[in-house]
Amino acid sequence: MAKEPKVSVCVVTYNQERYIRSCLQSIVDQETDFTFEVIVADDCSTDGTPAIVEEYGRRYPGVVTALLRPVNVGGTRNFIETHNLASAGYVAHMDGDDLMLPNKLRRQAEFLDANLDFALVWHRINLFDDEGGFVPGDTYDLSFFPNGVVTLEHALRLGTVAAHSSIMYRRSARRTRHTGFQTLDLFYTWEYLSSGKGKILDDVLGCYRVSAQNSVQIRSMVNIQGMLAHHARYYLKSMPEQRRNIFVLALINFMVDVKNLRTTAWSFARLAIESVSLVSPLLVLRTIFEMRRIPPCSPMGSVHLARSRRDGAADA
Repeated sequence: MAKEPKVSVCVVTYNQERYIRSCLQSIVDQETDFTFEVIVADDCSTDGTPAIVEEYGRRYPGVVTALLRPVNVGGTRNFIETHNLASAGYVAHMDGDDLMLPNKLRRQAEFLDANLDFALVWHRINLFDDEGGFVPGDTYDLSFFPNGVVTLEHALRLGTVAAHSSIMYRRSARRTRHTGFQTLDLFYTWEYLSSGKGKILDDVLGCYRVSAQNSVQIRSMVNIQGMLAHHARYYLKSMPEQRRNIFVLALINFMVDVKNLRTTAWSFARLAIESVSLVSPLLVLRTIFEMRRIPPCSPMGSVHLARSRRDGAADA
């Protein structure tokens, strides 16, 4: 009988013909001493992506499962339903335009094996784009996460932590199987962290493609900020003990949206009123400083790597 997989790798893709082959090859090339499965869900792409996904399903039977959707269901539903299919105790996520580096799965699984009080683990990740921009993952100062440890309280204030394609979590930490609304990556990040701590490994174990064709980076920031406010309000209701940290998030994003003349400033203003708490001005200032230092590999950290070159220099 085939061994049960220890890790499920969930890959979501849509119209990524240029990238999906490299992504999948970087996954199946992982060397491990355990079995892993790869679930690839194509959301009814109109280019050559489905044929490539189907090809990998044929080439790697028993490892790669190709899920080709007959109709487009949208990014949120595609993500949720794909992760619902994961059968292993540990689950890793990959967007179809990003890459794994050698030993990613092994290093993350080893960490979770050895640290039962941690619910999830990330790693450092190189940033690159289609125009030759490149920022090495080891250049970012993440010292504001002591020993790389991330708590729910800290993540709620920041609103984001690390690249979604660097995450591996315990399947038991994911409790929400259906949402009924669109979600950002951080919706589940906050949920995982409510089950245990998170860790950012110091190893560079992946590559994140910035502003790739069809990526979330080029969507409307108003929509993204609107979802962020919605998610924070959702967790304010389910975790009222976290109101202080959600208030800091709301206050900072209100100021950011006012500065950028976004209509979502009103959503954060209402959230700040709902969660109003006594907080130290130093905590707010420190959180702003930390937000500016987080690597630009999430919707809240959108960046164009044209600002940075292969010498590793990047704007702060």
